[in-house]
Amino acid sequence: MRVTHSVIAAEAAAEIAAREYDLGAPLTGRLLSDTANSHYLLTAGEARYVLRIYRRGKSWVTKESDYRFELEWLAYLHEQGLPVAYPLPRRNGDLLGLLCAPEGERYYALFSFAPGRIVHSMDAGQSRLFGEGIARIHLASDRFQAKQTRFHQDTDELIDATLARIETFLEGRRPEDVAFFRALASSLKETLRGLPRSAPFYGIIGGDFHGGNHFFSSENRLTFFDFDMCGYGWRVYDLANFLRSTKLRSEIGTTWTDVLQGYEKVRPLSEAERAALPAMVKVRHLWIMGLHTTYSDQLGVGWLGDHYWERNVARLREWGEEEGGG
Repeated sequence: MRVTHSVIAAEAAAEIAAREYDLGAPLTGRLLSDTANSHYLLTAGEARYVLRIYRRGKSWVTKESDYRFELEWLAYLHEQGLPVAYPLPRRNGDLLGLLCAPEGERYYALFSFAPGRIVHSMDAGQSRLFGEGIARIHLASDRFQAKQTRFHQDTDELIDATLARIETFLEGRRPEDVAFFRALASSLKETLRGLPRSAPFYGIIGGDFHGGNHFFSSENRLTFFDFDMCGYGWRVYDLANFLRSTKLRSEIGTTWTDVLQGYEKVRPLSEAERAALPAMVKVRHLWIMGLHTTYSDQLGVGWLGDHYWERNVARLREWGEEEGGG
């Protein structure tokens, strides 16, 4: 019997961690979430950690070096004093582990605990800290000497591969939407054609700064976490990711302005980057739609019915009208 995805029991996850890491005893575990990956909160006395068991079947992480890239990069950022949840070594010194699950082998890693809570509606100071933090990660990453490989979030991946995923999923259905996606893809590729593919404009990015992957502590200290979508790409794409989230929550305004102000305090954007922001918002939204189709064998197709396509096509059209077309 083929299994596409299993949920490892929290007690079993804690047993793995107790065996593989020097965390102290007794160690208890609770399932935090099971979405793109399975995350477990581990507690040993006053100490807390997060164990991630990576989900199989992702298009952007297909080999061991992909996982190691993320972990080695985060360890480097931590060494540079950047506010990220960082990987902790196993007893043998390795940052990455491998376990056997019903669906096959799954990699795992243990991360430091990020204190605090999500603040979706950040105040001006928090917004600027958030923007500054992203920029500092970008600049520090230009000095990172990668020993592993990781995917590029360029037009081939973000647009061409995404369009192919969507068309494969629709299987000839909704031809008017497919025609719209093709025209949009062509327009977006033309807009992004002039962006440089060199530092500081292009390099390692977090890939998922949507506003929910960071905590603020009670002392207002910021910690970023969940870099599963990291890779190489345009830095402005990271900003567009957050801008898209504010659009979806109808919170465009001072929050975005403050985030951008914080970012540019550390790394000012070029005119080309500023001009590309609206297109990058649509690129991100399109890529997420393609991602949703790839998870259909694990999360089901019920939520990807006509209502899904109607809502998201309307949203992309609306964003195009806001910028005067496209």
